[in-house]
Amino acid sequence: MIKDIHTEKREHYASHIQTNVYRMDKIIKKMLEMSKLDSEPIEINFESVSLNEISSEIINRYKNICDEKSITTYITGEAVVKESYKIIVSCRKCINSCK
Repeated sequence: MIKDIHTEKREHYASHIQTNVYRMDKIIKKMLEMSKLDSEPIEINFESVSLNEISSEIINRYKNICDEKSITTYITGEAVVKESYKIIVSCRKCINSCK
């Protein structure tokens, strides 16, 4: 019986790993595709980006799932980093297209 449990867990985790590998593969392919389409050089302007704001957007996106699983999330602090907003938006579009 214990062997069956281990087999079930192994199959469960293997399935999740395989799903995530597939998602990452799609993300990488999309990024490569985008880089080919964007043959023009991109001007990167670094600006202050709130990690709190980005994190809040991500938490809100998964709020229903967290509620179903009784997961409580919260953010503290006001971290700000210098980043290119264009790159962040491009990454979000790429990730969203791979869901």
